[in-house]
Parts: sequence; C-alpha cells; structure tokens
Amino acid sequence: MTEEKQVAWLVTPKEAPVMGSGGELLGEVKAVLGDDEDNIFHGLAMKPDDGGDLVEVPGARVERITTERVYTSLSADDVSSLQRYEEDHWFDFEGLEGFFRKRIKWEKDS
Repeated sequence: MTEEKQVAWLVTPKEAPVMGSGGELLGEVKAVLGDDEDNIFHGLAMKPDDGGDLVEVPGARVERITTERVYTSLSADDVSSLQRYEEDHWFDFEGLEGFFRKRIKWEKDS
C-alpha cells in the first residue's frame, strides 16, 4: 500500500474520493475548478455519493488534497446545501478535457 501524500490542487487525482469532516465518503471529484495562470483554486465539482446532481465544493471547504483523496470540512448534511455545478460557467484548461475547469467570467479583485 502506498503512503498518502499531500499534493497541489493542480495534481488532484481524477475521480478521487471526497471525504467529509467525520471521515465519511461524500462523493467523487469530477472536475477541478480554478485558474492555472494565477494559481487560484476555486474548488471542485463533486458527484455526491447519494447519486444526486454535481455540486461545487468551495475551495475554502477543502482542507487538503492527497495522492489518494480530497479531505473537506463538510458534513454529509452540508452536501445538500452546496451550489449545483453549472458546466457552462467553466471552460477546460491544462489539456485534460472536462477535468480542469476555469470560470468564464471570473476576474481578479483590484
């Protein structure tokens, strides 16, 4: 068994399990949301474990990303209140079609 090591958001494992604050499985990573040029991590698009629609996990709720999993500060109850992922608000970057996504209308604060 390999040791889990913390990694940068740009190398988030495809379809990594997303874990809740209590160690429970919340879902699976379907896309990484950010701006590669400015190294800004916005969050993740996650397929909930209960089979619901994709939701956006805000970057502020992601505690760490490892070679095996993504750990969050979310509880299972928090998942139902997350914003639904809107694919048309994002576009691909980094060459992995559909996995790394950048917000179309996002602008840096002055």
